Amino acid sequence: MAARAAHSQGSDSAEGGAREICSVERWRGYVYSTFCARHADGGAIIESAPFRWRGSAPPPDEGAPRRAHDSLTAELEALGWSLESAAGEPWYATRFVRPLEETEGAPPPKAAPAAAASPPPVARPVSPQVAPQPAGGPPPNPSRPTAESPAKRRTRRRFGAGVYGVALAAGGALGAAYLMHSGAGGPATAAASPPVHQRAAPTPKAVVPAAQVAAPVRAAARPIVHVSISATDRSSWLQVRRRSAHGPLLYSGQLAAGQRVRFHGTRIWALFGAAGNLKIVADGKLVVLNGTFEHVFAAK
Repeated sequence: MAARAAHSQGSDSAEGGAREICSVERWRGYVYSTFCARHADGGAIIESAPFRWRGSAPPPDEGAPRRAHDSLTAELEALGWSLESAAGEPWYATRFVRPLEETEGAPPPKAAPAAAASPPPVARPVSPQVAPQPAGGPPPNPSRPTAESPAKRRTRRRFGAGVYGVALAAGGALGAAYLMHSGAGGPATAAASPPVHQRAAPTPKAVVPAAQVAAPVRAAARPIVHVSISATDRSSWLQVRRRSAHGPLLYSGQLAAGQRVRFHGTRIWALFGAAGNLKIVADGKLVVLNGTFEHVFAAK
């Protein structure tokens, strides 16, 4: 079962060096209770899963309370805590210790050895100096052709059109003379001329319309619900998990007046100690809840 971390610490000194001390206490809500491991100064370390027990008497040493206490003990041992006393009164009031790491007075890090000799500087190429241009502009480049005037351009176009006309008339005269010569020879002359082979035109490829091309299938985006919970005037206990009551823990603890938390996902499970003290908004809509209430916010 997931648990939440805290930041306060408690410690004492022993023969083996400084150590931390924590004890397991019970937190009682309106309907549910939890076991909480706290430092000597009251700072919380981790908290067990909630179980149903609202009376002032200690919960029984069996069933859900015993499973929650065993899970809390296993998580403390995984964090480096060792059980110091187990015969507490009541039965769940156990005590754990953990060595406190010394951070003060540590030797400073060794300086890196100095290099034997600094490498020679790398020579950088010097950009060539550009000679200043005269006031009248740069000199003309003989390799670049100069722009011709509009009158010269029109003369050149007229000359080209005349040459093209002469060539076209000469080609027409040669074609007429060839036809006249072929007609005088008769059918035998026409039959003797070799046939002209024509190249077959390439077969055009079939074009598939764009509407018939299958578009890639994209996965539909999963809807997400956005939940905002804030304590207005009075505080209230709150626990939030993803998907269900057994999902990953997102928040667990007392929400003080003036504080606000936000969550988002496909399904958000929440357990309220006093829902009437909180302002709950899901996807921009106000959700009214009262008392100790368990609610699931799901995306539409």
